[in-house]
Parts: sequence; structure tokens; C-alpha cells
Amino acid sequence: MGSSEICVACGHAATGEDTLITADDGKRVHLRHTLDPRSGFYAAPAGPDPKTGDGFGAPRPEEAYANAPELLREAAEVMRLGTALTVQAAEAAGSLATRRYSRVLPSVPKARP
Repeated sequence: MGSSEICVACGHAATGEDTLITADDGKRVHLRHTLDPRSGFYAAPAGPDPKTGDGFGAPRPEEAYANAPELLREAAEVMRLGTALTVQAAEAAGSLATRRYSRVLPSVPKARP
């Protein structure tokens, strides 16, 4: 075993599950040492901070949704439009049925608009 196969942080050899990598300072250490913030070989992960969101390329939610429409108002509008379309479809189907059967049964009253 050469010296490059021994971890300088703990003195143990590399195993298949605990491999050695070259740290920023060029020393060979187990990967787990670079992931442990208590280790002197800890390398902070690149990218956004998961706790604060700093470094993330998108605006924070309060900024992104500042001009978004009010959700309940939008939902009420969608329901109102859906109801109006359902009523129109029912009225159209009713008037079609009334026209169809009025030839056979002339006493059937026509649907109200």
C-alpha cells in the first residue's frame, strides 16, 4: 500500500465503499470527510444554500408571486364560467330536444331562454 492509498484525515485505507478523493489542498482523504462539516476537509457544496436559498438563480417566492392574481378570486371566476357554460349547454340541448319533439308532440312547451 502506497501513501496515496491512506487517508490523511483518519489514517485508514480506502475501501470500495469509502473511497479516497483528492481534497482541495491536494491531500488524499475519504469522501466522507469532505461531507462532514466538523472535518477540517469539509468542502461546502457548490450551489444554493438549502437553508437560506442564497445563490439560487430565481427570485424568492414572495417576490415571484407579488403580482400574482388572488387565488380564491381566480377559482371563483373559473367556477362561474364553468357553471355558465354548463347552463348554456343544457339550455341548448333542451331547446334542441323541444324542437325535435315538438313535431311529434305539439303540446310540449318550448324551453325558456
